[in-house]
Amino acid sequence: MYGNKLEFGQFGDFDSFGICRSLAPMDPLNLPTPIATNLQTMYYFDDDVSDLLDRNIHYRVLVYRDTEILVSDEVVSYISSFSAPYDLIAEFKMTSGIELNWKV
Repeated sequence: MYGNKLEFGQFGDFDSFGICRSLAPMDPLNLPTPIATNLQTMYYFDDDVSDLLDRNIHYRVLVYRDTEILVSDEVVSYISSFSAPYDLIAEFKMTSGIELNWKV
């Protein structure tokens, strides 16, 4: 399962949080529609990223307080579709040198 877990902090009063996501840098004065709103926790797991692999993903957190909306700095993430090998076995063979075997 692919995903990004965003964790953030707000010191002081807040009503809720929102998350904006984009494939390009975001202008804080012209944000896209948030992918999540009314969050009461200081974290969000974005698991809707299967179509966004191997690309930069830009995020901003919105803090809602009374009638104010505060906008965070931007965070950029990259999720690779590369499957890392596991169960790596390196064996020395007299005839061919080192032989590597693994699962993906």
